[in-house]
Amino acid sequence: MGGGGPSMGCNGTPLLSNPPTNQRGPWPVGQLTSATLGTLKNVVVVYPAKPGSQAGKQPFRYDARTALPPAERTKIPDSDTKYVSVDSYENLPIDDAHGPYPVVVLVHGTASFNVASAGTMAHWASRGFIVMTGDHPGLNLADQITSCPAIPNVSNTLGAEVDTELSALKTPTGALAPLAGHTDTARVALVGHSAGAYNVAGFSDKPGVQVVIALSGTLAVKTSSSLKASLFVGGIADTVLPYNAGGPGIGLLYFPGNGSQRQAYDATMGPKRILGITAGGHLAPTELCQTNSAGQTAMQVMQARMVACLGLIPALFDCGTINWEKGVAIVNDVTAGVLEETLHCQNRAAEITAIKSRHPEVGEFLEAR
Repeated sequence: MGGGGPSMGCNGTPLLSNPPTNQRGPWPVGQLTSATLGTLKNVVVVYPAKPGSQAGKQPFRYDARTALPPAERTKIPDSDTKYVSVDSYENLPIDDAHGPYPVVVLVHGTASFNVASAGTMAHWASRGFIVMTGDHPGLNLADQITSCPAIPNVSNTLGAEVDTELSALKTPTGALAPLAGHTDTARVALVGHSAGAYNVAGFSDKPGVQVVIALSGTLAVKTSSSLKASLFVGGIADTVLPYNAGGPGIGLLYFPGNGSQRQAYDATMGPKRILGITAGGHLAPTELCQTNSAGQTAMQVMQARMVACLGLIPALFDCGTINWEKGVAIVNDVTAGVLEETLHCQNRAAEITAIKSRHPEVGEFLEAR
């Protein structure tokens, strides 16, 4: 961690100063979990915790098998499993000496799950944001497998679910009660990957939304009076949803003719940026391309162990050829800059503009102010 001295956010909000955007921030990261929130399942919230409160505690670790239906988990032995440690700690006290903190709602893609970007969520929380995600019904991996789809299903309930999340963050109760009085829902970012990106692009007029970040998304961000910034991030070698017009995208998820990530950026109005990751596939902006001790991705394990009803889901599992950690590092860097510039009222223009020089894997970076 770096930074840590006093700083001020929007309207004089007390914060800790952050180091450069490619580094973790000064806050340890606390984590709250809830079994359900409305129709959402397995809700996870990470937040800036009281400095030093993580001492002597073990970081959260998740087992990738928990994203599968219970009947399929038993097919995968411990030896094949990827256990992922995230630098977050359950039930730490929130840092009540600073804030309130802007909120980020993250929506996963088709056949994905809540902690597909757990490390990125922790990166944001360490830099002064409260971040919520959950398993969206019908869209998450377990539901996709259980329903045995011929073509992955795109949920049409995401708008109501995001409303539920924003309402829960505005007035936290139950498992989320420790957040009460510490959330700034007048300053909101919506982030989505793939189907999640396609949907959040249309949610910019929800209360408090000032930033929309589309990861591997092909729909222009809707114009809104509150929207201050849009960011597109994708893999230039994406074989699911093309980065460039005429690219190799298979058109599996959305209606034909919706275009490319670059076209979505071009059609978006207002301040905007787009970043393309050279050799990055559809999952490059996520952490889904991690491998187990045998060098296998989760999809390779599921196929080898005959997990049922994968259907066309393996076609979505496009990692490209970039190292997954490099893709995530780029996403962490550029998204932190955009979030802090808008929701913390910090000057991050120079850091954002220099992103290509810090990461040789960035093949394209454009911005329009």
